[in-house]
Amino acid sequence: MRNNGTWELPFGPDHKFLSGTHGTLAQLVRGWQLGAIFNVFSGDPIGLSTAISSFNQFIDNTATLVGSLPKNTGKVKRTDNGVTYFDQLKQVPDPTIADLTPLQLLNTRSTLKAITDSSGKIIAVNPRPGALGSLSQTWLQGPGAFRLDVNLIKSFSLREGKELQFRADAISVLNSPQFGDPNTDINSTNFGRITTAGGARLVAISARINF
Repeated sequence: MRNNGTWELPFGPDHKFLSGTHGTLAQLVRGWQLGAIFNVFSGDPIGLSTAISSFNQFIDNTATLVGSLPKNTGKVKRTDNGVTYFDQLKQVPDPTIADLTPLQLLNTRSTLKAITDSSGKIIAVNPRPGALGSLSQTWLQGPGAFRLDVNLIKSFSLREGKELQFRADAISVLNSPQFGDPNTDINSTNFGRITTAGGARLVAISARINF
């Protein structure tokens, strides 16, 4: 969603305030414009992935859903250790580890994980070898964001038909972070962590002559 508007400040001749000014003073107080653009962005479609390949599976496979996972799962949360998104989801050893052979301690070396909800109920696991995960890659939604851009324009009248214009643009004037997508690999030690962000404030000043 994007909304924008421009407001000419009511100063100078023929305006509500300082209407009686003339000459240089009139040039200084008139011709100011303030504009703003308010942007709201929805998050990218995401899912829970399993970056494990075995028996002709794809490396970008998704998890197999075995419980309830609401579409609105996920919320940005700042912690002492960084930024997380799936605060209500927890990693536990995948139940299929119990089926692995104990020979050469293979079952103790597995790093497969499953995901539980806040109550501890398992809701997502790794797909079986040779199978594809049941969870859509677009079931969930990543972090949304908003951004406020503003500009300030001052115009000076020159000779007839000519105008000098100074302009200052501030992109993301509030310096609001726009978080990237979280790590969605249920087997990763960084599952649910957000490690990228944008939205830094950018200010640009320019001048031009209109004729």
